Amino acid sequence: MPQQQRRRQQSVVSSVVSRLGFALMHALTLPYYRFFRQDTLLPILAIAKAIDVRRDEEEIRSMVARWRARKLYELHYIQIAVSRSD
Repeated sequence: MPQQQRRRQQSVVSSVVSRLGFALMHALTLPYYRFFRQDTLLPILAIAKAIDVRRDEEEIRSMVARWRARKLYELHYIQIAVSRSD
């Protein structure tokens, strides 16, 4: 019986540590996730919805062009940040 009790305690401890690890990971990556969601995911979903609704082709091109411009600006910003950290 003590062997089973020890295994159960190890299992509980392992589960708690795992959950704490996931919570810490989510807390540390929350700013990146919000940035990704706001600047990448939501615009892509809006473009996809516009395509599904069959909006004007010119409006869709405009949406894609704005998204592309934001992504290029983000790329340049990251390149500058990385080059200045050396």
